Amino acid sequence: MSLLQTIFDLFFPPRCPFCLSFLAAGSGAGAVLLPWGKMQQEGALCPRCAAALPWLTGCCPRCARPQALPQGQENGCPSCRTSQLAFTHSCVLGSYQGALRQTLHRFKYGGEKSLAVPLGRLLASRISAMPWLPAVELLTAVPLALPRLRARGYNQAALLAGTVSRELGIPGLPLLERARDTASQTGLDRRQRWENMHGAFSCLKDNLQGKHILLVDDILTSGATAHAASLALKAGGASVISVAAIAR
Repeated sequence: MSLLQTIFDLFFPPRCPFCLSFLAAGSGAGAVLLPWGKMQQEGALCPRCAAALPWLTGCCPRCARPQALPQGQENGCPSCRTSQLAFTHSCVLGSYQGALRQTLHRFKYGGEKSLAVPLGRLLASRISAMPWLPAVELLTAVPLALPRLRARGYNQAALLAGTVSRELGIPGLPLLERARDTASQTGLDRRQRWENMHGAFSCLKDNLQGKHILLVDDILTSGATAHAASLALKAGGASVISVAAIAR
């Protein structure tokens, strides 16, 4: 740790992004093994939250719905059987509830852009346990519609993608844009979500032939947004899309 960081931590002690308790900088005491087999990263969260957050590990490897399915057996997932998903893999940190939901709300709507670092580091840790990671060549984020971007001032998915890119050493590029504005997905049922996102994105590149792209977003709900974004990436030539999000 640098002297400058030590001085900064003295006056502004780091806090757990979930429970806001102070973190003991430079101390490995109380560190726990995360459910996917990685140790918690210093400054990412406190040991209590590391043990108590609603992590999701027993998920369908394709759509990330909670299922006790072995890798390669996603055909046994009812959701995957009824949806022709354009993405091949997905992984999430946890269930969209409790402290994880509250933290994402602060990050997305509360202007707490700094949460992109601890959340992104945790997401990178989760992705690092995925067997498909070595094949990923590029990383991109789900874009926001321009009116929403102007109102919020930032794209939370892009901030997450920036941290994940740095942590995993995967080049990150803006590969997508909104082809049209869409209504908020909040409050829509599954069918309405899929209809709302139909044709919502276009690819900024046409030279992605054969590429394996990692698509980053904050929340994966019905999969409609990730599906529409993946279709656009495939229109640009990408062959495989993997999706990573904080919550499901």
